[in-house]
Amino acid sequence: MVMADSAGRTVPGAPVVVNRPTAQSVADEEGGGPAPRGLAILLIGLIIALLSPVAAFLFGTYGESQLALWLLVGIGVGALGVVLTIVGGLRLYQDLRQRSADEELVSTSSTDVPVAGTD
Repeated sequence: MVMADSAGRTVPGAPVVVNRPTAQSVADEEGGGPAPRGLAILLIGLIIALLSPVAAFLFGTYGESQLALWLLVGIGVGALGVVLTIVGGLRLYQDLRQRSADEELVSTSSTDVPVAGTD
């Protein structure tokens, strides 16, 4: 806050506070903002689906364990990753459709429309 006299001029020697931009205000100015809903779930599911069969194969070849059993476990965990990816993709699709509908609503509501009862 800057001290000012009655004419609006700053007072010499008064402390000056600079408002620094926050990360959210910078993201809003750059067109960023929060990540779409479902993106994190989609990425986590994709990583699980891709890496679980490879990890199962590596565990299966280590020591005297059963390779087929580990591959079956890896395929099962990978299938759960695929389901997670599909759920995240659906949530992402819904969120992007909702955002585009909201932007369309805002752009059409910004026109000058007369309000009943006002002249």
